[in-house]
Amino acid sequence: MKRINCFIPYGKIEATRQTVAQLAESSLVSQIYLITDDPHAKAIYPCNLIRTENIWSTKTLREIAGYASAHYTLIYTKTEELLLGMYALERFVAIADDTRSGMVYSDYYEQKEGKLNPHPVIDYQKGSLRDDFNFGSLLLYRSSTLQNAIASMDTEYTFAGLYDLRAGQAAEAAVKYADGAVIHAAFPSFPAQVRSGDRSGRARECPRAP
Repeated sequence: MKRINCFIPYGKIEATRQTVAQLAESSLVSQIYLITDDPHAKAIYPCNLIRTENIWSTKTLREIAGYASAHYTLIYTKTEELLLGMYALERFVAIADDTRSGMVYSDYYEQKEGKLNPHPVIDYQKGSLRDDFNFGSLLLYRSSTLQNAIASMDTEYTFAGLYDLRAGQAAEAAVKYADGAVIHAAFPSFPAQVRSGDRSGRARECPRAP
């Protein structure tokens, strides 16, 4: 069943194609949207383009909310190639279903000097949000929660819309979902985050997460 609409920033063409290909392979994915501030960017099949002046502005998030027609919304915040672990999306959805959470985030691997290193993130707790709180780069939202949170935003940010979303989303979901607002899935769901400073090339496959 197709239950996820995906939103990813448009980066270098080959990295973006690889990310799109992985997402498109999943039977859970309904639509993929590429967000770009490049007026000359061309669509990549089977994606739709969202053209904007600032990728993570409040205005762009409002557009995302308008296209969030599936049960869940997946947001990838990096332009580097995304490498999904085995059954990563299935695990995200299973956890979101079981906990009725507003957002699910997870541990991950990052590649440095040609090696994959586990990168655990800390649990979210009420009052723990800071400007540098690390949710990782892959976020799964319940679309209704996402839309309500974005609708409640009362400040227009040029660059900090995503942070405002997470703070507003957490508060809104805590009221609506008794079982938890934000869930930290303690498994490395996407095996590599290739940073722009890493010259070692494309990340290799990662062993299956336990």
